[in-house]
Amino acid sequence: MRFNLLPKNVIRFKLVGVIIIAWTLIGVGNEVLHDFFLRAVQYSGFEQYEFSTNILTQFIIIPIAAFLGGSFIIFTKDSFRTIPFLTRILIEIILFIILVFILTIIGSFVYNYIYFNAADQPSIWLEVKETMFSYGMLYNIAFWTAIGSVTVLVVQLIDFFGRERFYNTFTGKYYQPIVEERIFLFLDLKNSTGLAEQWGHQKWFSFINTFIKDMADTIINTQGEVYQYVGDEIVVSWPAAKGFKNNQALSCFFEIQKIVNKHAGLYKEKFGIVPEFRASLHAGEVTAGEIGLYRKDIIFTGDVLNTAKRIQGYCDALETDFLVSSDTFLRMSHPEKWKIHKESVLHLKGKADSIKVLIVRLDDTE
Repeated sequence: MRFNLLPKNVIRFKLVGVIIIAWTLIGVGNEVLHDFFLRAVQYSGFEQYEFSTNILTQFIIIPIAAFLGGSFIIFTKDSFRTIPFLTRILIEIILFIILVFILTIIGSFVYNYIYFNAADQPSIWLEVKETMFSYGMLYNIAFWTAIGSVTVLVVQLIDFFGRERFYNTFTGKYYQPIVEERIFLFLDLKNSTGLAEQWGHQKWFSFINTFIKDMADTIINTQGEVYQYVGDEIVVSWPAAKGFKNNQALSCFFEIQKIVNKHAGLYKEKFGIVPEFRASLHAGEVTAGEIGLYRKDIIFTGDVLNTAKRIQGYCDALETDFLVSSDTFLRMSHPEKWKIHKESVLHLKGKADSIKVLIVRLDDTE
């Protein structure tokens, strides 16, 4: 049986890999500075310190610690989403203190085992015992807890801004505006105004927030990213190459439908209804760039967004939940599961050219 690793988990493993590399470099760099300091002050216990042995120990222990700590940060973060950020930081600090304490003891054993060539067992355990209550232990706890806390903060920022937006901001990709081709999915909840008036704003917010959380994994697994939340509307975007590949952008809508249907019972139990939504998919060139001074953002401008939004507005008139522009659909790969149910030509006000749209369905929804 072939093991299929979801893109969401591929991203997680990549992040753990980055943490392993970063922590190893930081740890080894810290030991190099430590060695320089010991030599500079002519430390009295220097005869019992061996730089090469210590570096070897770091290359053994730190990747293990980074794998354990990084995996905990990345793979458990979804479980902490309902916990306030400061509370989570406190929990992380406590767990890092425990992890650093244990791994420092293991590191001391490995170092002394190599240093004494495993011949002097009493000396090894004596050194390990002294390490438990030493300045070095306190330093390691403080240093690595700080590194762990910064890592947690960076991961939270990636979640807050979105992985692609965080990376592009960090690298300055859009510091100067550039033209690129992207695909946009405009998805809008039906009867939002009526439900908000009937329920009140708090219940309505809980409803739309639950809906957005349920679709989050689907967006990641189709390699998309949320571009904007606008009231009850969600705008998802893909770079053209990613969105057209394997029908990722086209699949996203139908996968969201499946998730909502799967959770229909939970929605009815909590809210009394199941979310109904309409969407449109359209691709084209946009100008992308950073905007703002004190509150920066990366935005996309271009006719494609206006057209995608206006296409969505025809869903009710054409009695469908999903419309795709013909040009966009024809650039997808076409496995047999996709079927064109109906074609229509829209004459959008203010545009000289008409646009052909398609009602696309899966064969099993016919």
